[in-house]
Amino acid sequence: FGSSCMETWAPSLHNDMQGTLQTLLARYPDLVPNVPPGNGPPTWAGKTVNTSAQSRHVVTVPHRDYANLAWGWCLIVALGDFDPRKGGQLVLWVLKLVINFPSGSSILIPSSLLLHSNTVIQDGEDRRSITCYSAGALHRWVDQGMQTKVKFQASMDGEKLEEFRQSELQ
Repeated sequence: FGSSCMETWAPSLHNDMQGTLQTLLARYPDLVPNVPPGNGPPTWAGKTVNTSAQSRHVVTVPHRDYANLAWGWCLIVALGDFDPRKGGQLVLWVLKLVINFPSGSSILIPSSLLLHSNTVIQDGEDRRSITCYSAGALHRWVDQGMQTKVKFQASMDGEKLEEFRQSELQ
């Protein structure tokens, strides 16, 4: 569902993220995608199930996911049994938004750019979440021809290296 939404609202981003992951999976066949076979090609390289054996109250503190692809969108899905009017809201701090986010809700956000968190839920309730994301380093690895930045730069002549360095400054 999340991949289809991103394909609808940001098709170029979707194709870029999915293409990068497909390139990695083709090059490294031992990698296991985070979606079961038959569900279409994966869009995100990583998936985290936010749950706890000690607590059914999964809460995130305000944070940005700096290691994620800076311009990429991440998928957040709320799960559990809680009253979304009394807790579990998604908070997008910079946008000054508090969003009622009931179980089953999904949202796509640039989590490396937006400071975000969720609020606590009531006693006796249960809230968990799933997030899907891709690390910026994976995209750089593919963009650099499946090699480190040092090796990538060493493979360039003086003019191409200067162009590359200038592009990094922009």
